[in-house]
Amino acid sequence: MITVRELIDRAAVATDMTAANILGPSREVAICIVRCAIYRIAYDNGVSLSQIGRRAGRHHSSVMNALSQENVYRKINPQYDSLVKTLRDNDGQNYVFKRATAPVRVFWTDEEMVAIDLQMRAGAKIREIAEKMDRSDGGLRKARQKWRKRTNQTARFWTEERMQQVDSLLRKGYYLADIAETWGKTRDAIGSARRKWLQSKRDETQSHPL
Repeated sequence: MITVRELIDRAAVATDMTAANILGPSREVAICIVRCAIYRIAYDNGVSLSQIGRRAGRHHSSVMNALSQENVYRKINPQYDSLVKTLRDNDGQNYVFKRATAPVRVFWTDEEMVAIDLQMRAGAKIREIAEKMDRSDGGLRKARQKWRKRTNQTARFWTEERMQQVDSLLRKGYYLADIAETWGKTRDAIGSARRKWLQSKRDETQSHPL
C-alpha cells in the first residue's frame, strides 16, 4: 500500500513545492489542490481519514473537508485529475504543474452548520472548531450568521431536505433536544415533524411497491 509520505515526496517531484510546503499551514490554493490529490489517492488505497490526517499533520475533519471540495478544485485548476493520475503512477519527472491563482471558495452544508452550532452551544470556541476544520474563524463566524438568518427566515421550515438532515444527525448520535435548540424549535415540534415525515415515507413505499 502506498503511504502518505510517499505521495508527499512524489508531489514534491511533480510540482515546485517542497514537503514542508505541503505539510505546512499555508492555505494557498495550489498547495490545497496538491494536498487534496494526495488525500484522494491515499483514501482510495484504503488509508482512513484519521490515518491520513496524522501523517499529513491535519485533523481528520480537514482531510474530509478537502475531499469534499474536489469539484471546486477541478474548476479552479483543470489539471487536478491529471495531477492525481501522475502521483498515482509516480510519473512526476515528466509532469509540469501550473499553479492556479483563483481563490478557493468554501461551501458550507446545512449539516455542517448544524454540527458547528451544536458544538458551540456545548461550549466549544469558534476558533477551535475552525482550526479543526482547517478554516478561518472569521469565515466560519460569517457563514454561521448567514446560515442562522436563512434558516430562521425559511417560509416552509420542514422541507424534505431538512427532515433528511434531522434524520442524519439523529443517526449520528445527536440528541433531539440539541437539534431543536439549534433551530429555535421545541423538541416535540421536531419529533412530531419527523414522525409525520417517516410515516409519509412508509405510505409512499406501500403505495408504490416494487
